[in-house]
Amino acid sequence: MAENPIAGAASAAANVATSLTPGQILGALLLAGLLGAVGQGARAIVGLKKMNDEALTKPAGRADLFVASRINVSLVVGFIAGVIAGISIGISRLLAIKPDDVQLLLGIAASGYAGVDFLEAFTRNFGGSPAPGGAVSPPKLPSGGGKPSGRLSPLRQNQIEAYGAARQLGLGDLAARALVANMTGESLANPRDEHWDVHHSSQGIVQWDPSRAEAIRKQFGRYPKDMSVAEQTAAAIWEIRSVPRFARSCSALDHGASAGEIMDALVRNYEVPAKPDLEIRKRLAFFDDLPPMGASAVA
Repeated sequence: MAENPIAGAASAAANVATSLTPGQILGALLLAGLLGAVGQGARAIVGLKKMNDEALTKPAGRADLFVASRINVSLVVGFIAGVIAGISIGISRLLAIKPDDVQLLLGIAASGYAGVDFLEAFTRNFGGSPAPGGAVSPPKLPSGGGKPSGRLSPLRQNQIEAYGAARQLGLGDLAARALVANMTGESLANPRDEHWDVHHSSQGIVQWDPSRAEAIRKQFGRYPKDMSVAEQTAAAIWEIRSVPRFARSCSALDHGASAGEIMDALVRNYEVPAKPDLEIRKRLAFFDDLPPMGASAVA
């Protein structure tokens, strides 16, 4: 797992003057908003391409026609999402951005691409009711715990438990299976794994680095390696939905039309391995190997 570039920007941000002028604050928010609008503009272009392709194969109704006002509204939504992403990152960190901070810049643009999805995730994250002590209790699994029969291998049991948790948290069948296949490529076979990974320690089913593991501890009250598979799955979905730089993964889980599309986002945006193309192929193979994950699979 790659280290969080947002957390890595903290040292650079320390060099920014603590007393910011209104002009600096406005400039930073304007930059974030414009990046968000760029992301939403990219999404609009994709939508226009899809609309054009469909118009070539079937008659277009009034609701399918291009309306300029929709583009304007979309850009405003993207701008607002970018501003909120910028605020959540921190004004001082925005002012410390360098031209080569590509991941951070793309993360803000991705929040604009996700648009309304990002705004909904943001309001859910800050509008929830925390448990005593500031920790947020992980969502409960369906009755019966969502745990599979002991006749299955440990990995298969973990896959089915993770799938049940993902479905309970609102993911569709395709998205839940893709998420499970991605976690299989990380450490779903050994949920309590903790080891040194080149530059930092990694732990849990998606191999969280220390800064991300600490954020999960603050939110859920425990480190990932000390959670059950279902709880770690809930933590992963919470992270994807609440951290601005994972907006592309959030959008893919909610709207991805194929396993390949979802896996591409999860690997390139959420996991960021050294060889993404290889990992995508491996995890799509895990996806194809998954058994039926319906109610009968966990009975």
